[in-house]
Amino acid sequence: MKKQILLQCFLWLFCQCEARATISNDVPPILPNAGWVDRIEAYGCSARTFRAFQPQSHGDLLEALMVYADADCTGPEWLLSEREILGRSYLQSEARAFALIANDRPLSLLGLAAQVDPFQSMREGRRAFSGSSIYGELNLNTQLVQGQEWGVVVSATPGFVMAHENSSSISGDFYFQEGYLKAGYRRTELVFGRVPERFGEAKNGNLILSGAHRPINMLKLAVRPHWIKPVSFFGPVAFQTWVGNDGSEVGRKEARLWAVQLGMRPFTFFEWGFLNLMQFGGTGSPGLDFGDYFSMLGGSQDPLLKEKRHQSYATHMAFWGPKQTVKIYNQLFFGSLGRLEEWFSRDVSWLIGIWFPKLGKGDARLEIVNTQNSAYSDSRWTQGWSNSESPLGHPLGNSAQGIYLDFSLPQLENWRPQIGFSFESRNRDKLLSMENEIRWSSSLTAIKRFQIMDLNLQIKAQRIENRNYLKHEPELEAGAFAFLRYSFL
Repeated sequence: MKKQILLQCFLWLFCQCEARATISNDVPPILPNAGWVDRIEAYGCSARTFRAFQPQSHGDLLEALMVYADADCTGPEWLLSEREILGRSYLQSEARAFALIANDRPLSLLGLAAQVDPFQSMREGRRAFSGSSIYGELNLNTQLVQGQEWGVVVSATPGFVMAHENSSSISGDFYFQEGYLKAGYRRTELVFGRVPERFGEAKNGNLILSGAHRPINMLKLAVRPHWIKPVSFFGPVAFQTWVGNDGSEVGRKEARLWAVQLGMRPFTFFEWGFLNLMQFGGTGSPGLDFGDYFSMLGGSQDPLLKEKRHQSYATHMAFWGPKQTVKIYNQLFFGSLGRLEEWFSRDVSWLIGIWFPKLGKGDARLEIVNTQNSAYSDSRWTQGWSNSESPLGHPLGNSAQGIYLDFSLPQLENWRPQIGFSFESRNRDKLLSMENEIRWSSSLTAIKRFQIMDLNLQIKAQRIENRNYLKHEPELEAGAFAFLRYSFL
């Protein structure tokens, strides 16, 4: 009973909002909006807010920009143009078309029931084929707001994919990528639908809720970033909890996912986030008693409870350097949480990134990832941390290392060029007596905006050693990616 009272007091306190903001549609994480606002902030033209939980409301990003709407910025010309577009009062709908040319076949990840497309792994679990593919999507958004306090929003993203599978046959399929119904009062929102949830801000994949997974069918309660009156020194604070289905057809079918997330930004130079992720239920799983839910929230290590659920934890931290010339961010993923003195001697996976957002008129980013050999596996829920055969964790999977280096260059004839290099090592510990697959990659990207259209072109080459964890001579592979967005009312 005491735990119930404490939880009720906590939720009441969280809903004490100093500011009011229009209820609005969420910005799909596939769009670069949140990253652009982060870079605009580096130039001193965006207010401090918390952006590591995605998808984020367009209203939050808009509110952060409006504080400095009339301020002069010294950023690149293209970024100032995007600042004006991001300042629209509501999130516009858009049509998207993107194509993968000479796409590699999906790769199974060891230790969990999931596959990933190594060529373009951050596509939010969109179906991958062995061969070239063309995708077309409509992202439709609408909102109804009463007095900037009450609001209802609806979003839907249907799509169609056509593929030249195995270079021999043509196949096509309709799909529903994401969609939700949201109702809210001030900054408290209830969301029901199919949501592309992410935790963290890494460009090449977070340690959990990475962006490589399909959107999750869920019911979510969210309190968007705001200052809480009694403890305003914490800065903007965000809280959300959701329950969803892991969509697995193997392991314990019909299992559930439950996440509890808390984030804050007490200083301009520091932000912090925490995730408690729980997997329970499903065919053959012991049922939970009412008190077990509170024990799970508290991170209980009770042996009887361990037989009823799979639980992991993740943290996110980010630090801005002097004059916001550099940002250092870190994620930790705990497969299980033991005693404090054992945290860094057990199965702890980590990610660290260094971002220079104002490197001349470009930027540079370095990310290093290390996952443990059982990070996303569980002996009871054998599907592991997966959702509909897509990885909830980093697309590298278990027992892996990755190094990613990305550069954005100054504009060249109205095109924004980018170059990237990466090293990925999967199955580093040779699990199941299989080989260590290694991929060296380089890419060249060019982006251009035509008023209400975006065009993104990319070519990529890979050197692959031991493809599919089998002993092979190194192979070379090349492909291309094209993405076109057209925004409309």
